[in-house]
Amino acid sequence: MLDPNTVHVHLHPDMHTPDWDPRFMRAADPQQIAELAARAGGTVFWAFAKCVHGSAYYPTRAGHQHETLAGRDLLAEVISALRAKDIASVIYYCTCNDTWAADRNPDWSQRNSKGQALPEVSINDFPWTCLNSPYRQRVLEQLHELAHGYDEAVGIFLDRVDWGPGGCYCDYCQRAFKIETGHPLPTREQWQTPLGRTFMLWRSRVLHEFLREAQSLVKAAQPDWAFSHNVYPETREIEWVGQWPERDVHIDDEVLVEAFGDYTFEWMRNATYARALTKQRPIISFGRFVGPMWDWTTKPQAHLMAQCLTPLANGCDPMMIDSFYPDGSLDPDAYAEMAPVSAAVRARSPWCVAADPLQYAAIHLSLPSRLYYADDQPAEYLHDFNGAFKALADGHLLTDIALGRDLAADNLAAYRVLVLPNAACLSDDQIAAIAQYVEQGGGLVATHSTSLYDEQGNRRLDFGLSEVLGVSYREAINFNTTFLQLESGNEIGAGLPAATPLSLATTQWKVEAQAGTETAATVLLPMVDYGIAPRRITWGDPPPEMPTGHPAVTTRQHGKGRVVYIAGLPERAYFQRHYIHCRRLILNAVRWAAAAEPPVTLEGGAGLKLTAFRQPLAESGIASVGKDNAGSRLVVHIVNLQAVPGHDIKHGQMGGAGQLNWANPIEEIVPAHDLLLRIAAPASAATRVYLAPEGEELDFESEGGEIRVRVPTVHYHTMVVVE
Repeated sequence: MLDPNTVHVHLHPDMHTPDWDPRFMRAADPQQIAELAARAGGTVFWAFAKCVHGSAYYPTRAGHQHETLAGRDLLAEVISALRAKDIASVIYYCTCNDTWAADRNPDWSQRNSKGQALPEVSINDFPWTCLNSPYRQRVLEQLHELAHGYDEAVGIFLDRVDWGPGGCYCDYCQRAFKIETGHPLPTREQWQTPLGRTFMLWRSRVLHEFLREAQSLVKAAQPDWAFSHNVYPETREIEWVGQWPERDVHIDDEVLVEAFGDYTFEWMRNATYARALTKQRPIISFGRFVGPMWDWTTKPQAHLMAQCLTPLANGCDPMMIDSFYPDGSLDPDAYAEMAPVSAAVRARSPWCVAADPLQYAAIHLSLPSRLYYADDQPAEYLHDFNGAFKALADGHLLTDIALGRDLAADNLAAYRVLVLPNAACLSDDQIAAIAQYVEQGGGLVATHSTSLYDEQGNRRLDFGLSEVLGVSYREAINFNTTFLQLESGNEIGAGLPAATPLSLATTQWKVEAQAGTETAATVLLPMVDYGIAPRRITWGDPPPEMPTGHPAVTTRQHGKGRVVYIAGLPERAYFQRHYIHCRRLILNAVRWAAAAEPPVTLEGGAGLKLTAFRQPLAESGIASVGKDNAGSRLVVHIVNLQAVPGHDIKHGQMGGAGQLNWANPIEEIVPAHDLLLRIAAPASAATRVYLAPEGEELDFESEGGEIRVRVPTVHYHTMVVVE
């Protein structure tokens, strides 16, 4: 297993190579592979055992070996060559895409409700194979071979443990579901019916039970191996593939989350999400190519640098995904381009290991809301979560992601404020925990439909958190475009124009404020809504005209805590349209509800990102920051994502509206200068402040329980260390 107290640079060249041409894999040279991996500065290499074509790169007895290899054990040769370079190997195994097995055993294929075999039309036409069929045993037999034949590896990774588009309706699935539930399979994925939910959760359980079986088999032979699988994050705007990550990751020793999209927001979000899944150092993977999937063009070095250092600043290890050419060779220039990036990662390693994040705000990511509330339109929820997270990140607020299991009073107590962006589906237990958290002094910001449904998507008559929020649901406002009018003299409107209506570009609910609840803004309706009425007023969105008096933003004190409720979706408007006033509204609400300034603040543009970690020190007698115990230091990461894109034209969108396309290479990062960093700590907490890894000493001032530091320049990433 890999050393958890070391930052690793992972290299993962895909070897999905068919064998219909005898030239394929002829140039595969383990020594060249190891030499390039070492030149790139990699410390872990993911070596292929089986690819999507079903071809094994070792002499398997349970399946099909790539014909060009003719009995050669390329996997063993690669692992041995890497070990000679002191590079660890993780074995890669492709699970539910296997062309060879599906072609020879058509009944093993996943099939849609019409009985047609599933291709992955969104990326390629590789068939899916079903883990309810005898194919499952084939997979377990190959995993047994790998676990008993490759002692020099340090782990194994299972890719594509998932269901294809629409799920599987093969004969094996139909029989298994009927035996277990007594019902036939529903004809389509549908979360809104009890049987539909049973079907979807059954599919998720099949994957989970397979992962458990596979892990047990591997661990019986290799107890020290790291077992892992590809975690498909709940944040992706794609069809649900059947995984339930916060449950499934308990099987894994390491957690890998993909961040293929080339919009910088995703790098921050997925790294924060990965940290929520595991206490170990997660891995964030990204492609080295410019275009969608593989276009054989390496990103500019500025792009690679930003894409590696952003997850590092969020407590994760970076992974570069490459691809072999069909002949089995690699592009030497790509690995030379990666070398300075890996060097930058390694130089920062001493300040990045065994560190715990400083906690201020937690934002809830609700998988039930994504599945039950949004149903087959995941953007209906994800744009709300993503917009809220982006607003907090762009506003430099220290933010963790709280999953469903984290909504317990003991877990929430570590945070000053909890943000529930349209978290429609909450259980009674979660509501009770949130109420207790607020009563004991925690802050709460909730928007729109939060708690209007239970954990299974059943509609409540009123908000489950109505008593805490201080408002009651009355009805929908039948307008697609609405505005809010701020009331004068409240902190929620700080920095916003009180006289000018603010557009949300979304609908709002009509709610009634309860006793003790104050209205900070009211709903203002447009002159006409072109999405509902047939007549237009202007070329674009209709202008505001009709005041309603209905609360749009409310505040209240509940127990010892503060609560803000927003009837609309400013977070969605921020994500889709980048309305700066919506970001400011969200940040004001969070700061007011928290009733305390963040432990670290940064004055700078939205392109700068801030994280902070507390790291124990081996030396004694060094004052801590933010804790009473000595022997720790504060490490504040500043990531500069003020990028100059090489291409700012969007031809197509991956994953729904509001997300940038992949072909958006970063040519350069614009340096940030003279940044003011404020740290809430007494003067005695700091004897030394310096930049890492540069080692440059920084002057600092201390006054009024605050340490102030001027950071001269940030190129890609720097760390301000307080000891």
